[in-house]
Amino acid sequence: MNYIPSTFHIHSHPVASIEATVLVPQARFTILTPRLVRMEYNANNHFEDRPSQVFWHRQQPVPQFQQRRRDSELEIETDYLILRYTIGNQFLPETLSIRLKGSGATWHFSDADTGNLFGTTRTLDNIDGQIDLEPGLMSRLGWTAVDDSKSLVFNQDGWLDARQSSDETLDLYFLGYGNDYSACLVDFCKVAGPVPLVPRWALGNWWSRYWAYTQNELAQLMLDFRERNVPLSVCIIDMDWHITQTGNA
Repeated sequence: MNYIPSTFHIHSHPVASIEATVLVPQARFTILTPRLVRMEYNANNHFEDRPSQVFWHRQQPVPQFQQRRRDSELEIETDYLILRYTIGNQFLPETLSIRLKGSGATWHFSDADTGNLFGTTRTLDNIDGQIDLEPGLMSRLGWTAVDDSKSLVFNQDGWLDARQSSDETLDLYFLGYGNDYSACLVDFCKVAGPVPLVPRWALGNWWSRYWAYTQNELAQLMLDFRERNVPLSVCIIDMDWHITQTGNA
């Protein structure tokens, strides 16, 4: 199945301007905004330009920055950040760091985000009481490192594919915002896309039941709504129809 209706095509601008990229052996750095840097490592210099599940718009106005190289050391400086990398090395705490100019706080690769303010959780199924939240974009440390290495990417047909990369391949996004949490959200939305308005049909009545419907049962249910003049905008078919009956878990 290769065809996707135009309604569901994503509109992305995934390839960053070449003027915003710094390429060195085994690594590529893309300065997306003065506070947001993409950092990629690949031993074979194969870097990903397709849109990922999260990051669709890497083509941004080129921010002002300076790059300096001293022997094997690379330094990239924006109005807010100073990135240092030891060229030709894997990303390690001793080879990759970013300092926030405003606060002086320094992130080293793989540092734990002990100040994270957390985000949401995938599901509330079977939850009764407290639940742990997943990491979010905001942190009291003033920085967030998003690991996009394992996310899927969109192919030219609009379908999601797994990346063709090794376990050592890394694709990271560093947001350094200090206490300016609004700036973090603004920059994230620039590359991930704006939050769309809720579509009008989503404001109507919904039907959802965790039930192993047959095709005839579900069709009859829709007819029952019509016959009783009950408006219906959305019908959700839950998991049972394909997991428990087909073995397609």
